[in-house]
Amino acid sequence: MGIEKKIKQKKFEDEYHKTLLNILFIADSFQNNLAKILKAHQLTIPQYNILRILKGSHPNSVSPSYIKQVIIYKGSDITRLIDRLAIKKLVKRNHSQQDRRKIQVLILSTGIELLEALSPQINELRKSYFEDKVTLKEAKLINTILDKI
Repeated sequence: MGIEKKIKQKKFEDEYHKTLLNILFIADSFQNNLAKILKAHQLTIPQYNILRILKGSHPNSVSPSYIKQVIIYKGSDITRLIDRLAIKKLVKRNHSQQDRRKIQVLILSTGIELLEALSPQINELRKSYFEDKVTLKEAKLINTILDKI
């Protein structure tokens, strides 16, 4: 089903307008479905994003400022998100030995285990949106185009 039917609109300003609406519609739909999966584990999408960042750096810890640079959801309150993940015993904050004002964040084994438990559902969701609908060659073309934007 095309975007025209999904949003009940037949005319667009131009193909660029239609492309933008397609991107926004797919992103919103994917995020809503991802949020449902994460909600069952008392996680939000930005919290999940932080766990993924930390897992990618594991076994090293990273600073909150690094997380802020690479997080997808730029409007997020990183300190509050880290606090909530620490309360859930998924991450640990360490103060620097040299400067107690500096904080480093490390994912704990419970955080890694949670990501591993979520992985099959999230991979299936991704597959249903992309891999079942576009070829690898098409995905590369989409990425090339989106990287240009």
